[in-house]
Amino acid sequence: MTSNPLLVDPTKQAKHFDSAAMLSAFEAGAKEDQEETEAILAQFDSLSQDPQLWADARITRTTENERGELTRESEQLREIEQAQELGRTKLASFMDTFKGAFKALLG
Repeated sequence: MTSNPLLVDPTKQAKHFDSAAMLSAFEAGAKEDQEETEAILAQFDSLSQDPQLWADARITRTTENERGELTRESEQLREIEQAQELGRTKLASFMDTFKGAFKALLG
């Protein structure tokens, strides 16, 4: 049987490959990933355990949106009322002028 240079004997460590260093780097990375995952899960747990915080945030946002909407509607109503008042003033002025002209004609 002839030796095949493409086959590697798993019992012998290759000269150019440090499997211990590779394993050590892998384990360090895995440990770092695990710690980050645990930190994220711990933060999620603390946030999900206080649903009142989420409810309050939603209520606050809704209240602010509604306050803004009421402010806009109030401004629109004020503008409509001003326009109506201007119309009433013009109409009253016209009627006074008309009464004066009518009185002058009659009398």
